[in-house]
This record gives sequence, C-alpha cells and structure tokens, in this order.
Amino acid sequence: MKYRKAFSLSITLWISAALMGGAIYFLKISKENIKITSQLNEKLDAKLEMLSTLSLVHHYLIQGKFHYNYILIPSQKYFGNKLPIDSTPIKYKHSTIHIQDTGGLINTMYPIDYISYIVKIDTSHKQFIIFRDSLLDWLDTNSFKRLNGAEKYYYTSVGCNYSARNQNFIYFYDELYNIRGFENIDLNKTNIIHSVSTNFNPYVMSESVLQTVFKLKPNIAHKLILDRKKDVKLFSSSLYTYSTSKDYNIFFGNTFKITITTTINHTTTSYTEIINLSKNIIEYIE
Repeated sequence: MKYRKAFSLSITLWISAALMGGAIYFLKISKENIKITSQLNEKLDAKLEMLSTLSLVHHYLIQGKFHYNYILIPSQKYFGNKLPIDSTPIKYKHSTIHIQDTGGLINTMYPIDYISYIVKIDTSHKQFIIFRDSLLDWLDTNSFKRLNGAEKYYYTSVGCNYSARNQNFIYFYDELYNIRGFENIDLNKTNIIHSVSTNFNPYVMSESVLQTVFKLKPNIAHKLILDRKKDVKLFSSSLYTYSTSKDYNIFFGNTFKITITTTINHTTTSYTEIINLSKNIIEYIE
C-alpha cells in the first residue's frame, strides 16, 4: 500500500512537472510571439511614417519657391518655413530627411567631371595615361585605338566578352570597372549620381564637388564655401571670377535626391529616390 502511494505520488509529481514544463515552454513561445509581433508593428509604423513624410516632402517641393540653397514653403506646420536642398539633415518626428538638388552632385552624364572627381591618382603616372587613353577610346564614337588605349581587339584578347561602349557618357558607376587600366585606381563614390537632369546648382554643391566642376584650386574652393555661408551674392561674383569653366548652365533644377531614414525604437527603415518633378517621374529608387 505504501509503495502504491509512493508510486501515485511520483506519477502526480511527474505529471505536474510535465505540465509546468509545458506551461513554461508555451509561455516562452508566447513571449517570442509577442516580441515578433511588436517588431512587425514597429516595422509597419516606421514604414507608414516614412511614406507619410515622403508625401509631405513631395508636396512642399512642388508648392515651394526656390531660393538659392533652400525652398521657401507656405506653411510652418511641419518643417518650418523652408526646406534645405543641400542635404542638410531635417528632423521630423522619428525621421531624418536629406533633400539634395541633383544639380549639386557629380552627374555621370558629364564623364570628364565624373572621372576627375572619382579618380585620385598621379596624372603623370603611366597607369593614369593608360586609363585616360582607354577612357577616351571608351567614350569616342569610333573604333580607332589610341596609343595607350583599348578598343574591341584589346578586350577580346584578354578574355572580355565586350568592346568599348563608344558613346559619349558613362551610364552607371560600376561601368568603369570594365575599362582597361581602371583596376587599381582609388575611387571616391560620394556625391555621384546618374540623372537625365543636367543642371548645375553651385549653391548646393559640397566643397569637393564645387572644386571639380568649376576646376578650382582647393584653397579657392574653400574660400568660396566660406563666402557662400556669409552672402550668396558675394559667392556668385567670386565664383565667376575664379572659375575657369564658364560654359555651364547654372540654374535651379526640378530633380532631387531624397533620403528618409525612420527609426522607431529598435527598428529602422530607409528609403532613397531621385524624383524629377518637372516630368513627374521617379528616376531611381533604393
């Protein structure tokens, strides 16, 4: 009788332990489910806020008036009375917004500016001479090879299944990796864009872009940036005085690179687009 009671007690204890273990397991699953649900809600909230913010930015870019490096907007309810268009960060709710007039970036549609900006190499070096001639062969519209350049015969001889583009533009950034002599060149990818909009807006250019586009000495570019912070009219006259490039059409564009990063608790969502407002098209999304 004693053994039966002990056996019954052990069975009862075993069942209780099993039930408790099951309860702990399901509690753990419930906590995981709650955590996953919470993360999904945060992700959804971040996405919705980002889209709402993007809609506001579009609205004010269309409604506002250009004023050098910012856009005057009719309402102060959300962003104050102006939107900077030189990539100055704007804080709104849980979001950080960067708006950049693409006229202040290096456009791949202008290959010479593009190459001057991204390539950092001693121009007297043989490697640069090979790359320079190969680049010119890549961009010209004929099949004649320069002394240190490369056309179809060179690329096929080294096992490449392509020839030089033979069109006067670089279509996308990584295209340069296909060109002879480019393999070991140091690159600067900042401020690069590919856009059909080809305006130039020096009021929103960084110091390095300003130096490249207008072919300025580093100390002059730095001085101009300081002038721009003090007085845009002084900047305009100084730029014309110092620049060796007088053939650019300088005007405010209708194409913008917009980046919005929204963070809610531990969840972050980010979105980048290039939007052409005059044609009402989005050229690029990331």
